[in-house]
Amino acid sequence: MNTIFFHEDFYKLIEFLPKENYFEISHYNKNNSNFSKQNTFGFIEMDIIPPPTFKLIDRKIPIAALEKILNQHSIFFSDNINSGYGNTSYDMDNIIGYGYEYFTIFVSYESEIVSDIWIWDSKINEGTGENFVKTISLIIDTFDLLLIDWRKLLIIYSDSYDIIKKYLNIFTWASIK
Repeated sequence: MNTIFFHEDFYKLIEFLPKENYFEISHYNKNNSNFSKQNTFGFIEMDIIPPPTFKLIDRKIPIAALEKILNQHSIFFSDNINSGYGNTSYDMDNIIGYGYEYFTIFVSYESEIVSDIWIWDSKINEGTGENFVKTISLIIDTFDLLLIDWRKLLIIYSDSYDIIKKYLNIFTWASIK
């Protein structure tokens, strides 16, 4: 796969963060029940999500350790990532993408250390989605992370296959079997 594009409005809207942020994120979610408002043409109001107290980069996860997990079940890989809005598009440095059924897992890094992990639509819906769920579960378990869906103000704090599958089936367009 050559280039993967993600719309800049969806940057880190479903992201992984250290579990130590659980109560801070829960408090934010409780006080921000109207995270974003949309109309036919996109978002008309958006909140700015404050940076987490415990940052992923502070975990010092080597990119190679995460790539071992991502390589197990991915359908495609690209280190040519673009983003943009409307008719503009620009290259993203130090970001890679691993594609699965339904979603791509994006990883940004600094000096071979993971700084961010997030997921977004890959527009590939062939397959059962089982490998994607397994991969999310492994990431949560191996690195002791939460999966945060800022669109729905949800926190997935379990590596349970069934809980992740239920979340994806109810709150995303995926149809995981």
